[in-house]
This record gives sequence, C-alpha cells and structure tokens, in this order.
Amino acid sequence: MPESGDSDSDGSLDDDLGTVNPMNCKVAGRTIACCHDMFANIAKVINVMLLAKEEDDSKNSNLSESDNEAMQLHHQDYLSKIYDKTLACYKHLYGVILHLIPGIKALIGNRGSQGAQLKRVTKKINHTINEARSNDTGKLRDNIASYVTPDLSVAVISPAIPSGSSHSQLGVNHPVLPGYLCPIDSAKAFQDNPEGAYDTQEHCIQCFPHIINLCVQHILNKYTQADFSDAPSTWINNQGIVINKAEYVKAVQGDPVCLGRDMVSTMHGSDQCHNGFQLMIENGNNAEVFTDQEDKAMKLPSCQLLLDVRTHWDSTYTMINCLCGLCQVCNTP
Repeated sequence: MPESGDSDSDGSLDDDLGTVNPMNCKVAGRTIACCHDMFANIAKVINVMLLAKEEDDSKNSNLSESDNEAMQLHHQDYLSKIYDKTLACYKHLYGVILHLIPGIKALIGNRGSQGAQLKRVTKKINHTINEARSNDTGKLRDNIASYVTPDLSVAVISPAIPSGSSHSQLGVNHPVLPGYLCPIDSAKAFQDNPEGAYDTQEHCIQCFPHIINLCVQHILNKYTQADFSDAPSTWINNQGIVINKAEYVKAVQGDPVCLGRDMVSTMHGSDQCHNGFQLMIENGNNAEVFTDQEDKAMKLPSCQLLLDVRTHWDSTYTMINCLCGLCQVCNTP
C-alpha cells in the first residue's frame, strides 16, 4: 500500500490542515520522537492500521465470497511482512496519534475527499519527528567522545571495533556488539544461538541517545544514596572553593535536583511568577546588583528558567546550568 505524507510535491507544511490544529501536529511529533519512536513514519502507521481494520471488517462484510477472499489475501499478504512486535508498536502509536490530534480522526474517516489534507498532516508530523531526532542526536554528536573508548583500535572487546567508515563490522554486524544492543529479554537467546536467535528486524534496538538517557535517569534516581565513605573530609572544586564533606553530603541527600525542579515548576506555575521573575532580572540589571566572581557588576541574561524533560538525556544538565546562571535572581529575597 502506498505510503503518503513523504513527498514535497503537495505544498508547504503551512498549507490547510483541515480540522487539525498545526500546533497539535508539532506536539504530537515531538512527543512521539521523544517518548515513543524517533524513527516513526506516521503515514505508514496510519496505512497499516487502516489495512488491519479493513481486514477485520472484511470478515463480517456482505461482499461475495470471492471478493471477500481476494481482499483478505491482499491484506494478509501485506500484513504478513510486518512482525508482530512492529504491528503492536504501530497500534500503540496509532492510539497516541488519535489522542494527541483529535481532528485527525475525521480526516482518516473521510480520506477519500480529504486525502490531501491528511497527507499534509502526516507530512507535518513526520517533519517534526525528524527535527526532534536531529536536534537530539546533534547535541550528542559533540559529546560522543566522552562516552566511548578514546582509541577504537584498542581491543576493549574482541574482535576490536574497527576504525574507518565501513559499517561491515559495526553495530549488529559485529559478532559481539549485538549482545549489548539487544533487549534484555532476548540476551540469553542471543548468547545461546548468536546466528539464529537474534533477528534485528524483529527486535527493536535502542538508539544511543535513548541508552544514555536511561543511564542518566538511573544516576539521578540514585545519586542521593551515593557512598562518600572514601571521600576526604574536605576538597577543592574546580572553582577553587573548599568543600566540606559533611555539608556536601547533607546537601546531596536533600536532593538538590528535585528542589531545583520544584523551583522551576513553581516559577512556571503562574503568569504572575513568570512575569515577576523576568522583572527581577530587568530591575537587577538596571540597578547593577548582580556581580561576578570578582564582585564586579554584571548583567544577567533576560530569560526564563528551563524545566528538564525526562525523555531528553541532557535536559537535567541544561536545567541545572540555567539555575546556576540565574542563582542570584533565585536567591533575591
């Protein structure tokens, strides 16, 4: 079945979307990319689910036996090429789409007369998904060296990960790496039979930013329970400030990340807080009350605090960095 929504020949992304709110398309695209599947093709999801529905309907239709059988064979032939887990993912995404974009259901139901509008909607959602994926991986690209072995020629695993541009021995093509990439429920099957038990089409391999995000979330969930028994009683941080162990441990156990998140959430909770925070920055800059590390007057950026997003691997760092940059405003009585 042809997959609509990918061609650029049907006008710009700002064309009439019928009953669909363009902002809903953006929200849905970012939600799907960040929380569900960053490689989702919305047009294909809709097409597959329509085929599945038509197959179910054909079983209870009044068509002649020959026509009904021909339709079922066509549907079964197409759907048989889709793995069960993939089809389950499509069903889940289809439900998400209908939930996030209420107006799209009418377009799908009237796709005969409103097919062009449906195509523009799916195109807009796919465009947003692609943008979100590009932004997420783009942020990771500059920091990738911090997360991998410095020298890929060193045999951290055997055989070593080859250098160069060839993908013939990378990822699922490497004899060892698939064991690390495959889902945990398939790990034993892969170890028992690496050649036959692991199907890269059937199993969903997590993208690297997602894996990093899982690691970050584990750290954030457990950092308040960190063991400081081997830490010295005092140390000097990278800004030359002496840190007292007892005070530091007490602060960590108080979950400063959670406190910061609560502060940002409160600040975004009402227009009054939001506007008041902005006014404090402007007044402070005009009165030159903000100072740098050398106690010289400085101007703070006129911006708002940022709230982290659980599905964005680096957003907690961005939130903390923003809080630190505007801490003089936050500490103003």
